[in-house]
Amino acid sequence: MPDLKLAPYRHALLLLMLVLSQASFAAEDFAIVAINVIPMDEERLLENQVVVVSDGVIQSVSDLAATSLPADLLQIDGEGRYLLPGLADLHVHLRNADELLSNLAWGVTTVMHLGGSGEPGEEIRRFREEIRKGSRLGPTIYATDRILDGDPAIATGALSLGTADEAKTAVRDLKTNGFDFVKIYNNVSLPVFTAIVDEAKSQGLPVFGHIPRNFDALQAFELGQDAVVHTEEFFFAYFEGPRSTRNMVRDYAPDLGKLPALLTVLAENNVAVMPDLSFTFTNMLMWDSLDNVWNDAEFPFLHPDTASMWEAGNLNRRDDLENFIVREQWKYALMQTLTLEFQQAGILQVIGTDASLPGLFPGKAVHRELTELVKAGLSNYEALAVGTRNAGAFIERYLDADARLGQIRPGYRADKDRAAELYRKALEVDPGH
Repeated sequence: MPDLKLAPYRHALLLLMLVLSQASFAAEDFAIVAINVIPMDEERLLENQVVVVSDGVIQSVSDLAATSLPADLLQIDGEGRYLLPGLADLHVHLRNADELLSNLAWGVTTVMHLGGSGEPGEEIRRFREEIRKGSRLGPTIYATDRILDGDPAIATGALSLGTADEAKTAVRDLKTNGFDFVKIYNNVSLPVFTAIVDEAKSQGLPVFGHIPRNFDALQAFELGQDAVVHTEEFFFAYFEGPRSTRNMVRDYAPDLGKLPALLTVLAENNVAVMPDLSFTFTNMLMWDSLDNVWNDAEFPFLHPDTASMWEAGNLNRRDDLENFIVREQWKYALMQTLTLEFQQAGILQVIGTDASLPGLFPGKAVHRELTELVKAGLSNYEALAVGTRNAGAFIERYLDADARLGQIRPGYRADKDRAAELYRKALEVDPGH
């Protein structure tokens, strides 16, 4: 079949909310009829289908002409539109409850909070539980608490760890307090890193994060780091890109002869990667003109505190801006190369955007990332897979072995209630959003 086009896919995501908003919210069973399905199990389009859902789980996907439905089953007319799985953003920093609704409005039904935001971990955990119970609208949330860093901590608000014992205690606390994973940062030492990984394995928690700068990058993967949350990490920690932009010499070129060794170690150790091209692209977009952000149609929906943070903390306030942008251009080119190489090597890649850092609108940033993946050389179908099917595989591998997300097929989850109720309320409040 021809490559799937991105043009109609946002309408498909909104259709999921639209058609379900017609359903009785008390009803557990329903069928969407006359719908074109992009199932994301392989590159194909199923035309004129019937999708049957019972108790929040997809029961069947079948051809309309060959399907008989019970007379009392609620039927929703898909009107020949398109249906595909909800998107996932597996690198967000939640700052307030408004962002939960913004993600749903853009078809993002799963997020992973990587700590370090304006909301403390216990607040994020409360959001997560309320969503699970149905008392709050929002995507499924996986979360950690404070980022684990070395001594001194570089990340704002991170926990500074100077010894192996401190590291083990911090990991045990994450498990005791009900968080889902560990996030590490730049300045952890090798003994602290080893203690984190060992204790995390003992507690059944995966380890995600930056690549530590204090020892060999490949060693981190061999010792047990499960995922890298920015492809830019390879620029700094493996391809020796300049870490400081002060007095930077503008003659950098990555040694791509080091790439085969990196691909081998990532593959052998099942390390997942978040390209996060949208983060670097957005930096360059803001450098070109902040009006690209301030005039975005999504800007009025930002929480005022987040908008103020963007105004105060955007990159255009840097003293070394010209060098910084040159470095961003070097980094962006390498990230595009690595994203395509990782795809071709079979490295598991998933979408993570860093929303809601400046310029990265919650929910909408995922759509920017899809475009960036195609610009890096992935096909449209491959880009959609990174945001849907791959996310399901990531969650099943590291966070919930019983999760069935990211595809439209029997046995997989259908987030009908939260999408439908959100859409209905959005129409009541502002039909233009």
